[in-house]
Amino acid sequence: MENKRVRVRFAPSPTGGLHMGGVRTALFNYLFAKKHGGDFILRIEDTDQTRYVNGAEEYIINSLKWCGIEPNEGVGFGDGPHAPYRQSERKELGIYKRYADQLISAGHAYYAFDTSEELEEIKNIIKIDFPKNFKAISIQKETNDNKDEIFKKIEEVLELKIRPAVAMDGGNISLRSFVDGVAEVELQGSCAGCPSSTLTLKQGVERMLVHYVPEVKSVRAVTL
Repeated sequence: MENKRVRVRFAPSPTGGLHMGGVRTALFNYLFAKKHGGDFILRIEDTDQTRYVNGAEEYIINSLKWCGIEPNEGVGFGDGPHAPYRQSERKELGIYKRYADQLISAGHAYYAFDTSEELEEIKNIIKIDFPKNFKAISIQKETNDNKDEIFKKIEEVLELKIRPAVAMDGGNISLRSFVDGVAEVELQGSCAGCPSSTLTLKQGVERMLVHYVPEVKSVRAVTL
């Protein structure tokens, strides 16, 4: 840290009053910056406008002032070299889009088209059938009678949702065929960490494929 100036930030969302957990986080960052002669910044995470509460931003600023935890720069405390400090304003400048485009180009991110209702349904399925570390991802569900397109969608689900978890236990999964609504897959090894204890690996794979690819009616598993 000798050659770099310390910069830490507190980034609350303006969705209500500042609670004690937030004050604690702000205090730790404030003291860390003071100890190392650095900067403490206030950033406002206001991108979720559906939860935005009028007056919450001012409440947060006044609360920090009352506690004696005043940032060097940020919303309500003066601009510095990295303004603006509201996430919505930074979004308008295209700062985040530039990096999002880089991630997509590199294959580390993808576009998602799921509706809020679909995401809620996915969340509920994951809670029931899979452990917390088996993350839900978005797959655009389209109705398409083209077999090649269906095959591609099945491969996407296997690649993004199932294969990474299977690989954790040294296993693998591959698609053999898709005929008359039946997807035949090869399962190698095991996946103790994927489905819950109430499901076999084959049942977990079947539930995921049937959910994300409406054309799949069942799964035939060949264990190698």
